[in-house]
Amino acid sequence: MKRHPCNITENQMHQALREEEFKLFLQPKVHLKNGTVTGAEALVRWISSDGRTFFPNDFIPLFEQNGFILSLDHYMLKQACRLIHFWIKNHLPPVPVSVNQSRQTFLKPDYVSRLQELIKTWQIPDGFLILEITEGIALKNETELNSLLSQIRTLGILTSMDDFGTGYSSLTVLGNLRIDELKLDRGFLLNAAEPSNTRARIIMEHTLQMAARLQIPTVTEGIETKEQAELARDLGSIYGQGYFYGKPMPVEEFHTRYILQ
Repeated sequence: MKRHPCNITENQMHQALREEEFKLFLQPKVHLKNGTVTGAEALVRWISSDGRTFFPNDFIPLFEQNGFILSLDHYMLKQACRLIHFWIKNHLPPVPVSVNQSRQTFLKPDYVSRLQELIKTWQIPDGFLILEITEGIALKNETELNSLLSQIRTLGILTSMDDFGTGYSSLTVLGNLRIDELKLDRGFLLNAAEPSNTRARIIMEHTLQMAARLQIPTVTEGIETKEQAELARDLGSIYGQGYFYGKPMPVEEFHTRYILQ
């Protein structure tokens, strides 16, 4: 669907949140060896009352600047919890759902207490909610951050390092932070898939091997072809995500394709 220019006012943001115009879309996460769907990433689309669709790049940068990202992050967490609860309540096989969290949200003083309230309200079992964070969060004091990750894990919530490899502290992050999952940025795969780029394949393979030795499950993002899926698998990635398996889709479509089978 065509993207539309997004000139957003403060009133529009809050009205869209009240009227639930921010929609939860899901992209499947697949086990690379057997092709089964083992989870989903929650992604947001803003579908306005007049039918226009806005994509994250249209509004997330603005929300991060004006602070509205705090409200949107919490809303998306709530939607993910509500969905998991729906699956369980209706005796459907749930899958873990990953939800992106901004640095502002993740480092708020009351973050853990708000997570605890969501887990209690929606009765989310251990391991079914995953928080996706970026390397930028690692700029916080390492000891304090690991303490925060430990508190989150105590609630039964896992954390995933998203876009790994895009920053400068990748190996430090991998070695020092107690994360539960590592998502390799699609740039890893694109470079490794180049026939002449043996150096990129070596780097990707050894990154996956290091994660395996640290007992951190890995996800390769941006898989668009069968050949890329096979390469990611052969280099040691456990899970894959990308258009080859499915684009971000409305919850109803995800239900039909993966939950109601």
